[in-house]
Amino acid sequence: MPSPRLLLFLDSRSPAGAHSHSQGVEVAVGQGLIVDLPTLTDYCRGRLRTAGAVSAAFAATSAQAFLDGADAVQWLAIDTELEARTPSAATRVASRALGKGLRRLLKATASTEEWGEVERAWPLLAAPHQPLVLGAGCAMLGGSPDLAARAAALSVCSAASSAAIRLLGLDPYAAHRMVADLEADITTLCREVTSLLSLYRAEYGGIAKTSVWLESEYLARLCSNSAPAVEILADVHAREEMRLFAS
Repeated sequence: MPSPRLLLFLDSRSPAGAHSHSQGVEVAVGQGLIVDLPTLTDYCRGRLRTAGAVSAAFAATSAQAFLDGADAVQWLAIDTELEARTPSAATRVASRALGKGLRRLLKATASTEEWGEVERAWPLLAAPHQPLVLGAGCAMLGGSPDLAARAAALSVCSAASSAAIRLLGLDPYAAHRMVADLEADITTLCREVTSLLSLYRAEYGGIAKTSVWLESEYLARLCSNSAPAVEILADVHAREEMRLFAS
């Protein structure tokens, strides 16, 4: 069973900063791309297959990397690969801001001894990308790579839904039902990203606790799906003087 601390870590109401990011919804609303629940649903499905797929893949990878004792060089390689898959400068800044907040949350809820062990086992940057912290934190608190992937994919849709409720005044129950209806999409997506992970771990050491699989071509084969229009609009949003959300 998930521990209370793991549930607390994955809670969208945590003070990690996710509530101030809209997953691109604010600028999409401003451009007239999202006007109601059906258009929000289309947006979430598209976001799930692009940024959501990348986020889920790297969250699962980071969870397994933490469990397998990845070193500083391997963590930097994961971070660099995700950076390369995030074309928008504004999105990169937002991802690192969210990662820094999530890292701070982990530190705040851990004892001094626990955090000391984490820092020795998890030599990450001061502000790593959010999926890396999500995956590693999930593993630290007893979660699996599959759970990390599901949490990452779900957060893309739930953040977008929450922002749309505030911006468009949508019925929150209907919006949450829409996210719930994406369960099959999320499950299929996570099965895809974790199957690649399982394949490479089996080829490079099986169930042995080793991170050697990170030195294969595994990272290069992770999905790089992108939505160019959303990436461009993210940079447009960052230059706007009046905005409710940071991204």
